[in-house]
Amino acid sequence: RFDLVITVCDNARDACPYFAGARAQVHWGLPDPADEATPEAVRRAFRETFAALSARVDALLALPLGTLDAASLTEEATRIHATHTAHS
Repeated sequence: RFDLVITVCDNARDACPYFAGARAQVHWGLPDPADEATPEAVRRAFRETFAALSARVDALLALPLGTLDAASLTEEATRIHATHTAHS
């Protein structure tokens, strides 16, 4: 059983599986770093994607996760993505 499922790849968004029984599921859309044209660009994109996910996970873990209901968890995870997307 999952409390929160987060999908991230924009290329696979429509193909992302549904996780039955998950309390909450959100999509943190990020470009696929492997889509870059050169090895240098791929490395840079992976570093940027790691930094983006790290910031979002840190913000998520700062929440009182044990006290949030499913709707609040979804709302907060969605807000975190939107907030960090605006600052990217």
